[in-house]
Amino acid sequence: MDVAGRDLRALFSTNDRSLAANEAFTNRQAQWELVAAALTEHQQRTSAAGFDVEDLEAP
Repeated sequence: MDVAGRDLRALFSTNDRSLAANEAFTNRQAQWELVAAALTEHQQRTSAAGFDVEDLEAP
């Protein structure tokens, strides 16, 4: 059973006894890479010379 694209709410409310914890909580390399890339981009943006922490209108 592949749970990669499964809705977490559905996953945790299932009574399916064949679903193992290692299927839901392992092999998350792709998700970790996305999180790490987003954090790196955010850090680069907020440490740029023109970044103003008080500018609430900038994206």
